[in-house]
Amino acid sequence: MVKIILFLILFSFNSFGQRPKWITHVGSSCPKTEICAVGVGADLNQATTRGRDELAKIFKVKIASDTFIKTRSETLGFEGEVFEVSEKNVSELTDVALKGSYLKNSFQDGSKIFALIALNRESGARIIKGEIKVLDEKIENLYREGKRGSIFKAIALFSPREKLEAKHDFLVERKITPIVSLKSVLKKRDQFLKKKVSILFKTKVPKEIKDYFTSLLLKMGYRVVTSKTSKYNYSVDLYLDWEEEYLKVPGFVKYRFNIKLYSYNLVRIKIGTLMETTMEKGRNFNQCYRRAKDKFKKYLLQNINDINLD
Repeated sequence: MVKIILFLILFSFNSFGQRPKWITHVGSSCPKTEICAVGVGADLNQATTRGRDELAKIFKVKIASDTFIKTRSETLGFEGEVFEVSEKNVSELTDVALKGSYLKNSFQDGSKIFALIALNRESGARIIKGEIKVLDEKIENLYREGKRGSIFKAIALFSPREKLEAKHDFLVERKITPIVSLKSVLKKRDQFLKKKVSILFKTKVPKEIKDYFTSLLLKMGYRVVTSKTSKYNYSVDLYLDWEEEYLKVPGFVKYRFNIKLYSYNLVRIKIGTLMETTMEKGRNFNQCYRRAKDKFKKYLLQNINDINLD
């Protein structure tokens, strides 16, 4: 009860009267240890929410993405989204960092409420540093695995890492040295690309899945052939089958989808197997298939190392 009364007194003290300087000159009213933004709304909750939105915009405006885009498209040589490195994850991390922000001051001017929102730079940087550490550990583990698929997945992780480090640098002007450098990972990638490995790819799956898996192999530097008369080092067979299941719900159907992948060496000895099953419900077969297709694409991506090529 005492806290509520104290808050009301403080809020009343900052209500009406002459507008404070921080409303129009937020930068000069914010210490160097913080970043600040102002939100305005019909009530304090709305003003606070909009203030946090303005803080998020500062991250977007202040952090130029030119270097990030150049690294992804030129240095890496392929688009990171092939390995599903999502920009959404980086945006969500910004939201997490902003949870450390707080209402520093408020002012009422007629029907408008102004809220000064502040974020301690060190607190925000600490959250981002923790996420960079997670990425660095993933990159290190993939690098130590040493497989072709692992190396390309590690390369893709440098894209979100670079953007996170830009946010960290903006907050506290400090760089974070990676455990394994991008230069080291790219050197390992180049060693794989020099091998000129060919794969005989036979498939009984819809074109979308076939094209997707083919693109994964090509992005990793494999040469894909479809005729036994061509020279090849490995062969991969990919199958998809489905069966309708009983569903006691009018207007809906249910299907079981099974995907199977087998890899072989040159003398046709099996060296790898992938199998996955999913049950999907929908209005019709096409709706069920679309859902299964998306899951299988993700499964193939995540488990591509288990086909044991090189």
